[in-house]
Amino acid sequence: MQKQSYVGLDVSLAETSICVVDETGARLFEGKVVTDSAAIASAVRRHVVGQVVRVGLETGTTAGWLWRELIALGLPAVCLDTRHAHRALSLRVQKTDKNDARGLAELVRLGWYREAKVRGVDAQFVRSLLMARRQLLALSCPKGRRMAVRTGAARSSISGPRREAPISRSPASLHSRYVKIAPRDATSPAPTL
Repeated sequence: MQKQSYVGLDVSLAETSICVVDETGARLFEGKVVTDSAAIASAVRRHVVGQVVRVGLETGTTAGWLWRELIALGLPAVCLDTRHAHRALSLRVQKTDKNDARGLAELVRLGWYREAKVRGVDAQFVRSLLMARRQLLALSCPKGRRMAVRTGAARSSISGPRREAPISRSPASLHSRYVKIAPRDATSPAPTL
């Protein structure tokens, strides 16, 4: 029977901690490499014994990119759910990058992990556009000027605690309130209620 190896990667922006274990849990390699898919794949292939069964890495800012690159380089990478992995890794005495890589290798060896779905490049691009839009909107409308409008009343947080405007149910008062919010020009017809 061919020997099997399992790999755990603790990824940061500059360096990645790697731990390779065999099917019995014996450490074959522990070390750090530059966070680059080619460097990681080279280090993994250099230190595995037999077949690489799984390469586990936690979800994070670089996880989608690195997962796609490792798959393209022929490594069986899985992206692990951060919350689930964090609970398992928090049981360790010392939280270091080296110990986290070792813990991730053990998780994929034992199969005690939840795989996180990695979105496609298009979905990540759309999400980044939406996040940029949200940030621009937050900059253009300061907190003090935001207003939440409810049916028949408005709440404003311009200064001090929230105060509720008096509620009036007459159509004329509602009309005058809406005209103040969205003034019309003289050429457009008056809205009918």
